[in-house]
Amino acid sequence: MEPSALISTVASPSLSEYLRRHARERPDTVAVIDGVTGESVTYRELLRRVESLAGRLQAVGVESGGRVGIVALNSLRYVELLWALAELGAIAVPLNLRLNPVEAAANLADAGACAIVTDAKMTPLAAAILAERDIPLRLTLDDPRPGWTALTSLPDAGEPLEGHSTGESAATLLFTSGTTGRAKGCELRQRTWTGYAMNMAAAIDMTSDDVYLALLPYFHVAGLGTLFSQLCLGGTVVTLAAPDPARMYQLI
Repeated sequence: MEPSALISTVASPSLSEYLRRHARERPDTVAVIDGVTGESVTYRELLRRVESLAGRLQAVGVESGGRVGIVALNSLRYVELLWALAELGAIAVPLNLRLNPVEAAANLADAGACAIVTDAKMTPLAAAILAERDIPLRLTLDDPRPGWTALTSLPDAGEPLEGHSTGESAATLLFTSGTTGRAKGCELRQRTWTGYAMNMAAAIDMTSDDVYLALLPYFHVAGLGTLFSQLCLGGTVVTLAAPDPARMYQLI
């Protein structure tokens, strides 16, 4: 698909608008494959999950403009969460998993996070962060555990949420590493990420025919940029929790 075609027909370049377009025009194309579990979703199914999750997040108190800390490894569920937050108009705050708990808690304090989301492997780190900075709304991408509520177990909000954000809505809040001073947060709008997609299409000929192996972590601007780009352009993303040479070879 030519990038110019996307630009000319998407009036408000929000992330949700691109997802809806692909769900409508290429519904059976595989959008995301989880390279660890093997689970995959088409664009039609991804949109259904995203709208449902956005409604459930809103029902438990995540509002448009709310900031949600994420302490998790790359996965299909992580992708669904990012798009659901964008659908809701909430802001994802992916935390660098290499930070110590005090550093990560400082980032969440600066962000004013209303919720924190983790997964099974990162729960110990998330718990250590919460010991430094209490956040009442604690959610997991996978199975529930004491003190945490699984996103999959949140009650159905009824009608799926739709059309809650625009290209001007903030999408992510990413922090610098803090290597030479206190970490600084940078808020990026949805149109920044959709524009990133158009740049990727122009610079490296990324298209809807491509399959992207997502190795870079989603807390990094390059990891998020390539993820958002491939899905905005209608291609396929394969997620991996971490670089694994043997698994990478199998997938390729």
